[in-house]
Amino acid sequence: MPNNISHPFQHVVPPAPETALAQCPAAFRPLVERDLDAAWAAIGTATVDDDVQRTGWNNWAAYARQCGVDPWLREQSKVEKQSYLLAFAARVRTGIFGRAVQVGHQSVKKALRHVAQTLVMAGFDDPRRSHGTNELDLPFRHLLASYKTQDPAPKPQVALPASTIEHASAYYQSPSATTRAAADLTTTAFFYLLRVGEYTMPKSTVRTRTVQFRAQDVTFRRADGTIIPRSAPLAQLLQAASATLWLDNQKNGQRGATIYHKACTSIAFCPVKAPARHVASILSFGVAKSTPLSFVQPGVHVQARDITHLVKFAAGATNLGAQGPISHALAPTLSVPRAQCL
Repeated sequence: MPNNISHPFQHVVPPAPETALAQCPAAFRPLVERDLDAAWAAIGTATVDDDVQRTGWNNWAAYARQCGVDPWLREQSKVEKQSYLLAFAARVRTGIFGRAVQVGHQSVKKALRHVAQTLVMAGFDDPRRSHGTNELDLPFRHLLASYKTQDPAPKPQVALPASTIEHASAYYQSPSATTRAAADLTTTAFFYLLRVGEYTMPKSTVRTRTVQFRAQDVTFRRADGTIIPRSAPLAQLLQAASATLWLDNQKNGQRGATIYHKACTSIAFCPVKAPARHVASILSFGVAKSTPLSFVQPGVHVQARDITHLVKFAAGATNLGAQGPISHALAPTLSVPRAQCL
């Protein structure tokens, strides 16, 4: 009986044996297949790298066929399985499956992992490990360790000083709505230690589990602790003494936790005034409070490239651009500006 299950691995996982559903009554078999389809659909949403994993498997399958062996290694002994995988690792190392440039040990490690995960998903053993152990077998450990030793030393990136972000924050007065939003979001990201995916809109072709902050996640308070409604006029929001960002489902904090900041004397570079301007701008369009912070206007959102362009421009203006590659992280490296906000 052919396997008609339309799960994400339908072109990867081999068809189930004829005996897999042999004990299931014929009348009930379609229901079981439908249930299995639902299960695989859920499995397919467990990770966001299934396309990368499928590419890794396809590379291995092509290599295995050139070797004249079954990609699922169903007839090979443990020694043979590991020998073919080690050979495949060496081939991956050459970069032949990419840009024909030698890749680092992490890329080799990932390629082996994708092959092993696909085998395990299909019900086979992981050839990299002995049964009942979590560690990789010695050949794979030594191979990856050797590659790691041979890899060139990583090039250090120049951390962004607070002065660069402060320069970028001044563009909140730009005539471009997107630049204004990017400036305020850059300031917000700096003070609240946000990842780029938590305040920008990803490309439509990118799958991600990162949850974006929304306008409703920001709360503004007066000096006496009373809340200023987000729908209040901008002039009132700019008078807020503090702001709180609520973490719903972000990676950089416990769910339900909050990040609190007091206002600075600066108009542009302030952890309260920057989100106040942006939230007021978002809600001025009459949109729901659940609107993501990347919103600029209907049909327009701040994307990662907008933040990158602004920060690179600010880095060049502050003579940082000539010092080398710039880190993408907007983590503060100086304590002085933040101390002014306490």
